[in-house]
Formats: sequence, C-alpha cells, structure tokens
Amino acid sequence: MELPIYERKDRVPLPPKGAKVQTTACAYCAVGCGYKVYTWPVGTEGGPAAKENAFGADFPTGFEGVWVSPNQYTVVAVDGKPHHCVVVPDSDATVVNIGGNHSIRGGTLALKCYTSTGPTKDRLQFPQIRVGGKLVRVSWDTAIDVMAAVSKHVLAKYGEAAWGMKTYSYEFFENTYAITKLAFESIKTPAFAVHDKPSMSNDTAGIDDAGIVTFSAAYEDFQAASVLFISGTDPYESKTVVFTEWMMRSKAKMIFVENLFRPSEIVIVSGGLGPRKINDPIQISTNHGGFRSIWMHTLQTVQLLHGFFFRGIRHTGGHDFLS
Repeated sequence: MELPIYERKDRVPLPPKGAKVQTTACAYCAVGCGYKVYTWPVGTEGGPAAKENAFGADFPTGFEGVWVSPNQYTVVAVDGKPHHCVVVPDSDATVVNIGGNHSIRGGTLALKCYTSTGPTKDRLQFPQIRVGGKLVRVSWDTAIDVMAAVSKHVLAKYGEAAWGMKTYSYEFFENTYAITKLAFESIKTPAFAVHDKPSMSNDTAGIDDAGIVTFSAAYEDFQAASVLFISGTDPYESKTVVFTEWMMRSKAKMIFVENLFRPSEIVIVSGGLGPRKINDPIQISTNHGGFRSIWMHTLQTVQLLHGFFFRGIRHTGGHDFLS
C-alpha cells in the first residue's frame, strides 16, 4: 500500500439539473449531520446560472452560499459507468446541522467513496491469506474454509474465550448482524470488542452507574442549559457541529477542564464569548475521573447557588481537594 498523495484540483464540476440526489448522514461520529449526494454521468455538468445547476443557485455564491470544495467531489462507478459524485452538507436541514453546518471531517466524505483512479483504489475487493510472508488472493470459499478450520482448532484446544473478534460498530446493523451473531450465538465468546474499546463496555460506565443516561440529552438541551461542564474532551474537535451549532449559540456558561500533557486548566467561556482562565491551574495529574467525583460532590454541597468560585485544586498529601 502506497501513501496516497493529495492531488490538487483546479476546478470542480457542478451537478446539472436532473442529477440524482440522495440523502445520507456523516459516518465520522455519532452526531448524525445530514448530507446530500449528487451523482451524474461523466461528460455532462451544470452551469453557473441558477437554471443550469441542481443547486438552483447563481455561482459564485460567496462563502455563505452553497458551493462545492475539491474535497467534496470525486468520480465513482454507477452501474459500471463513471459518474461525477458530489457530497455536500444538506443546506435544507432543519435539525442537527441546521442550514448545512458541517465539520472539516464531514466536508471530506466524498473522498471516502471507492474510486479506481484515486487513493481508495487499494481497498480490498477479495479475500487474501498470508502465505510464505506474502498476501495471496484466494476465493471466498477458501477463505471461509480456512477461517472455519482455524476456529474449530482454537475452540477444541483452548475454548471459546480464546476465539476473539474485533469489529467496527458504525453505520448499519446490516453490516454487523452476521459477525455479531457468529461471535455471541455460535461461538459464545466473551472476547468481543468494537472498534474503539478493548471490550464490550459502556462509553461512560461511571456516569451510567450514577443513574444518568449518557445519550439522553437532546441538542436543544445544550442551548437551554445554564451551565455546560466539559471535562477531558474537546467538543469542537470531536463533535464539531454540536459545539458550533448548539453550544456556542447558547447563553450557557461553559466550563472546560483540559489536560493534554500539561497540568489541567479550568477555562470558563460565558455565553459563547471569549475564554478566561480561573486563577490557578489544577494540579491533579491526569485523573479526570477523580476530579469529576470531587466536582460533583462540591456541586451537590453548594447546590450551584450563585455561580462558581475556585481557588484551585492541588495535590497535597495524597489527597486531591477543592478549596
């Protein structure tokens, strides 16, 4: 596999009137931003006038209007024939990414599509088995027979706990149903994990154990909240649209606790405006779990009466405390 080299495009074709339009969702995180996919045969394209393109817009539209970046365009095969493909945020969206807001990641969805002339051409289209140190193409029957034989050997000699499966969990049940059924129903192995975990555990076990349903909040709740406490993560990077579309537009006081290879700092952002740091950085190594426990205990004690006052958190005598 060669490292793909980014090839700069000088122009991107516009979808013509009559281009096929499909809706989809971004596959990069769980926010669920809406996108539209336009496909049409290579050899035709739309024009800059509103009556000549599928967007119904006069180009150039300006930064705030509908437009297509080079990273939102590729060429794919549809029914064996080359087609232009444009994947853009849904400007008609009334939920989640309202009006077509999107992250940098979502703005590159088109580049994930398989194309025989681009970096994705090296995707596997058939099974391979390593023979003599080299990957050799084999038939599907051979691949399944080898997997079954190795599985039977492992199960007979070591038991089901020695047979493990690591799989991805995004997108659709149609993609994961068969392998999940194989692992849990047929093999009955406990050694199963999805792409981002070492085992089948909750994302936030401590929060769940406290009786809070982690994913119960609606995006509107971020706007309605008085205070947003964000610890150990950066939603602008990991959940960009939730942050820019819902958190930043709220009047909530946002409290960030960040520690990326440095002593943690508490930063308050009021009403989506500029940040200001509270007096002292917290010297609590990297133990966000411990800090959250202290934080929740303190909030319950003072009942969030009249805002927040921190003099700092310091590590003293083996005990972290809030003063």
